[in-house]
Amino acid sequence: MDNRINTIKTIAKHRIIDTLISPVPYITTSLGLLIAFFLITNFLGIIDSHGLNFELNPFYNIVFNLLRGTFGTSFVEKLFNNGPYLFILIVSFIPFAFYLALSSIYCFAIEKKTAVYKNIASRPAERVSYIIASLVRDIFFIIIYLLIIIIFSVLTALLHNLVIDSLFFFGLLMLIFVFLAISTYRIFCSAISKNAFISSSLFIAIIIFLFLIQVISYSIASGYLKNLTNLLSLIFQWFSPLFYWSKGLEALSNGNILLYFFYMLFIFILSTAVLFLSNLLLKLKGVNK
Repeated sequence: MDNRINTIKTIAKHRIIDTLISPVPYITTSLGLLIAFFLITNFLGIIDSHGLNFELNPFYNIVFNLLRGTFGTSFVEKLFNNGPYLFILIVSFIPFAFYLALSSIYCFAIEKKTAVYKNIASRPAERVSYIIASLVRDIFFIIIYLLIIIIFSVLTALLHNLVIDSLFFFGLLMLIFVFLAISTYRIFCSAISKNAFISSSLFIAIIIFLFLIQVISYSIASGYLKNLTNLLSLIFQWFSPLFYWSKGLEALSNGNILLYFFYMLFIFILSTAVLFLSNLLLKLKGVNK
């Protein structure tokens, strides 16, 4: 047990250091903050004496119409009900999360060709430690990034006299678990192929598919199309961390914090299941495939 923990610490430490000396995380963090700054600056332009008027700002008018057409008016109202910060959190989260996932895929593809990995992969306990260490690196950096987003949000809220409600912080906490699930899908894709491009393409395809399933759940279609979309959503939504995240926030909006934590637990169970499949796949494929 101690050897496994030491292995996890060693591999995770090397991965964290490799990430810190790269310019890319700083670039993607700056990009996320620029996006957040742009969104909050434009949001100030849609506030009038009656509340929010999206028509006052061309950008937010486009966003409002796009979101309303895709998810419905009720979803948009909940998203902006207490300010822009939940929307800002979601949008600014995307670039950094994708960077971490894709960089891990490419790192894994390179390491799979080395003798060190082949030695690790041949031993079940060490293989599990290697996978967990990869997750530790990803979770470490996503927490740091979200802390930066919190600081930015609090400072801008104080500066512009805006309110950050509890839904923002609960949504942020659950995003860590969502990212955990996303990272396990990344590991699963890496286990399927040693080619980084194939693994990355498959990962992006899975994420897009899960997003579309989430969009379908809000579909305002009717007739046969509605029945078909409902069936697809019913089947595949259980594999989507986005589904559990939205349900968790919905539970919070209804004042059911216990159900919120249950959905968080479901994300963890999903992540564990995907990790188990990934480890099994790596075992079956062996070290040379």
